[in-house]
Parts: sequence; C-alpha cells; structure tokens
Amino acid sequence: MFDVTPVTFTYKIRPDDTIYEIGLGWDEFATANDAPHLTADRVSGQSLWDHITGREIRHLYQMLVSKARKVGVTLSVPFRCDSPRARRYCRLDIVPATDGSVTFHSIISRVDSRPEIALLDVEQPRCEEAVTVCSWCKVVYSPESGWVEAERAIAEMDLFGGECQPAITHGICPSCFALAEREIERVSAVS
Repeated sequence: MFDVTPVTFTYKIRPDDTIYEIGLGWDEFATANDAPHLTADRVSGQSLWDHITGREIRHLYQMLVSKARKVGVTLSVPFRCDSPRARRYCRLDIVPATDGSVTFHSIISRVDSRPEIALLDVEQPRCEEAVTVCSWCKVVYSPESGWVEAERAIAEMDLFGGECQPAITHGICPSCFALAEREIERVSAVS
C-alpha cells in the first residue's frame, strides 16, 4: 500500500543559518519522524547545523547550501526519509535568495508501507555497539555487503540477536553522496 499525495514541508534559514519561517505541517512531520520534541517553536531561531546529525551529512548540506548561495540557483536532490513503518520518497529543493537566506522544500512524493523496522525506531533501547545508517536513504552499512537495505542488514548482521538494538551513527552512502555531487556539478555548469 502506498500514498502518492505529494506533501511539502518548508522552512527557511537566514544568512547566519538560523531557522525561521517554518511552514504549516512541521509539527506533524516531526512527530511522524519520531521527533515530536522538535516542534516549529523549538527549532525556530536555532542553527540548522544543530539539527543535522552526522559529520558527513552535515558537510554535504553545507556544500549544497554554499553552492546554492554562490550560484543563486535552486538545487534539487532526491532522497528517502524512512520511518520504522514506511519508506518515504522525497526531493529536497534548496532555494537561495539574494539576501543570503535559503528556503528548503522537503517534498514527499510517495510513501510505501512496510513491516515495522525496529532498528529505525528511536524509542528502542540501545546498546553501545553501533551501526552506520545513511541519513538520506536509511540504508545500513554491513561489513559483509556494504550499503544494504535495513531488512538485509538486520539479517546479515544479526542485529536483533542481542539484548538490545545497536546504536545508530549517521553517515551518507556513496549513492546519495554521488546524487548530491551531480546536482552541485549541474548548477555549477549553469552559472
């Protein structure tokens, strides 16, 4: 079962990268992403970089925002924003303004239901052992097979064989990084 009603979540950052002008539906989106504490009121006025987990994904976002500001062109990057019960296929549009502010449109174009994946549930108790999950598409790094879907990683790595779930560290898989690099190259050619 899947939903194909596009939904867009919008927010802006000032030239100093603080979040402001958060669009309608933000709180619902935060709750759906197991982050009900990240309401629009709470994130407004905070640095965007305080909310992007993982060194690699933060670096990638910084590259994208910097390039958008530098060339004055919208960047569009596909990504997947999975939850424990759904795969959400999305696109991130990064729209620069002449005053140095940037608007982010996260557009969910399709949602596919799936059996619950406890690994992605932030409420699960965690052990010290950690696995790396791509912040954009939620694939998991398996030492045996490289970057694979969560279901496969759980089986290959016996992630549920212990007393608790492994902790999650955030990274970015080569496929998602390449998508972002191609978009940076595309807008560089336009300018």
